[in-house]
Amino acid sequence: MSRPVLGRPIRQLIVISMAAALAVLAPTAALATPPDTFRIPHEDTFIDEGASAACGFDILFEVSGIQTIQILYDAAGNPIRAQVHGNIEGTVSANGITLREIERGQTFYDLTDDSQTLVGLIFRVFLPHGGTVIADVGRLVFDAEGNVIFEAGPHPALHGDFAALCAALS
Repeated sequence: MSRPVLGRPIRQLIVISMAAALAVLAPTAALATPPDTFRIPHEDTFIDEGASAACGFDILFEVSGIQTIQILYDAAGNPIRAQVHGNIEGTVSANGITLREIERGQTFYDLTDDSQTLVGLIFRVFLPHGGTVIADVGRLVFDAEGNVIFEAGPHPALHGDFAALCAALS
């Protein structure tokens, strides 16, 4: 099992890389290095390849919101961890049906070993009149190669279980 949870890990890694580069290049205090915090608007429109393949039709995600990124440093001033909190909302659409989607998870990037930990409400897709179609909630830990090394909570997208989403969009 590898990292593609709703098709955006590369995009998020690019945002983190840019924020880490800005943090390294930004002037810092001579003695202590406090964390750097950035609030970055996030907008994305994409076809989710995993869900689309499972359902047999294109599933379009359109999301926007704010990502708060914090870069933490060791005593020498080297970046050691990036934390990203997503406050993202949007829609999931296919076959003329549109559902609401939210993302409230936190992602921790260990910059010393390249591991990644996702915690919280990674995403949730709602039925039109209440209830949940699919939700990815809990904790996932990936090693530097993108392999799952710890999993707690339901993570249907990670395991390719899109049956409920396919049915809701059919």
